[in-house]
Amino acid sequence: MCKVLIATGGTGGHVYPAIALGNFLSKKGLDVIFTGRKDSFEDKTVKNYNFKLLYVKSRRFKGEKLFNKVFSLFTLLINIISALKVISNEKPDYIIGTGGYVAAPVVFAGILKRVRTSICEQNALMGFGNRVLSHFVDSVFTNFTKTKYSPRGDKRFVTGNFIRDGFSNQSKRGILVFGGSQGAEKINNIFPTIVEELSQYQDLKIYHITGEKSYHSVKQYYESIDRKPECEIYPYYEKMNELFEKVDLVISRSGATSISEIYYTDKRAILVPYPYAADNHQWYNALQFCKTGRGVILKDNFLTSENLLKWIKFFIDNRVRFDSDFKAMGNFREGMEYIYKSIKGCCNV
Repeated sequence: MCKVLIATGGTGGHVYPAIALGNFLSKKGLDVIFTGRKDSFEDKTVKNYNFKLLYVKSRRFKGEKLFNKVFSLFTLLINIISALKVISNEKPDYIIGTGGYVAAPVVFAGILKRVRTSICEQNALMGFGNRVLSHFVDSVFTNFTKTKYSPRGDKRFVTGNFIRDGFSNQSKRGILVFGGSQGAEKINNIFPTIVEELSQYQDLKIYHITGEKSYHSVKQYYESIDRKPECEIYPYYEKMNELFEKVDLVISRSGATSISEIYYTDKRAILVPYPYAADNHQWYNALQFCKTGRGVILKDNFLTSENLLKWIKFFIDNRVRFDSDFKAMGNFREGMEYIYKSIKGCCNV
């Protein structure tokens, strides 16, 4: 049986597409294993889907000072050696990295071991690690049709971003508020202040995912509001497809997974890109999405109660989208099938 190693880690933006792809390849009969960090987000999440997760050492490399750069190189070397041990023991036929500092050393180790390798880039601006790896891997799979810094030619294929099973285009009148897998403090602080104003819409329902850190304070604020629509507050929600079916408007940051779930379920959105994301990639994600005519960008420094309420009322009262036939992302189902056939060709299965 052909063995595929998926290197992932970090936030949900890297981990959830890896799981979706892993599920698809596993159903096709391939032996799928994962690498990630011990006691991490991916450790908990990947195991929930009954996949084998092999631990690798991984620390973020960053810093402008000479000492930090030297330490980062030393750290990278340790990370690669850790990955080499895993690859030597498991002997995968194919390695796929889903981006981020956790996956990069594993992919690089695979290149050194002369294993067929590929990387997935979920964002509209290719991250630094993937930019470096793109020169050495066999294939580059991108989410967006236009991805800054991605290679040209036959090496690149637009696959879309892999989302978990269960998402559909069903919708009801409602608002989903969330900030990605980690939550978003500013959205959590601003949105509850306008909930009372939304009580004029009697059939409106609000679903707010706060993240673990802000859950209790946000929930207490909601409880103090006298007049409000029906509201459900959660620290975290695993089956996001259930909530997407209950809303027609989403307010969120613009990480790759969030954007993809909004795009593929045909929702309208008010996007607030996280201004401190690496290389400002959330801004580029939001720009590509909004070319479809399904949403607007509200910059973080313009996120006020007044501005947010204005745009929410616009979308509720008008229930419109702007005319556009722009295709922001690839068809992820066709993309996963393409990856499977690529692996199958390498493994002769």
